[in-house]
Amino acid sequence: MYISFVGFFKKSAALTGCFNKILFCCSVFWAAGSQLIFSQTIGGQNTDLPVAAPAETAAIPAAQSANPAQTPAPSLLDEIHGDFQTDAARYYYDPKINTPRYPEKLGCNSYLNLIYTKGPFTLGGRYELYQPVLQGFDSRYKGSGFPYRFINYKSELIDITVGNIYEQFGSGMIFRTYQEWGLGFDNSLDGVRVRARLLPGLRVKALIGKQRLYFDHAQGIVRGADAELNLNEAVQNLKESDTHIILGTGVVSKFQADNSPVYNLPENVSKSSWSPITC
Repeated sequence: MYISFVGFFKKSAALTGCFNKILFCCSVFWAAGSQLIFSQTIGGQNTDLPVAAPAETAAIPAAQSANPAQTPAPSLLDEIHGDFQTDAARYYYDPKINTPRYPEKLGCNSYLNLIYTKGPFTLGGRYELYQPVLQGFDSRYKGSGFPYRFINYKSELIDITVGNIYEQFGSGMIFRTYQEWGLGFDNSLDGVRVRARLLPGLRVKALIGKQRLYFDHAQGIVRGADAELNLNEAVQNLKESDTHIILGTGVVSKFQADNSPVYNLPENVSKSSWSPITC
């Protein structure tokens, strides 16, 4: 846990006022920059997961006894966990270095992630609050809401996600969605993604949706597909090889209506790539 507040303290009265605001912020948001893990012990086993680990795999329940009297009641809650982060700053005017004068003296960015897993299903979401957004971040981050939420079903052969998606094709040259809070960046895709394992070593994925634009969506519709063939899994003679060879190809297209009264813009654009990966 850490607390990081920025400011220039010149008088004891100003210092006291700053600490009062710090205590107020901490009482509302629990802590600044803290990580909270929520978990539940099921069937005598602890299901804690690290926050950074993806929560798209579900715990496999133990085999039930043939005797109904000894069969435990099914658990409604398999696993729930998440994390919470608050970054806050207190702004002071310093005439010696001519710092800017901000009308709002306290800025705060807060994020709460919660993920729930039941069998092969995973449900998650993130609540974001900017009251107001910290200086240096885009001012179009305003207010609060749930810009990120999803539901996922995963088995050995297929993986389906509906909602916000983070994905990358190959090395990410033609398509990559990710978030980086330190830069105030999040371009997650709100739509549908399907991953499938068709043959040993052959994995394909396809998606469609609109990218996030602050608390709204961009106008364009993004569509894409990607395939990877792992020769070490597909070819029997290469399974024991120390050299791993993966062949990949992908294509991404985007449709956006041309509403410009001046320019004649293409409404459909696309990009494809293919590459062998050896390691």
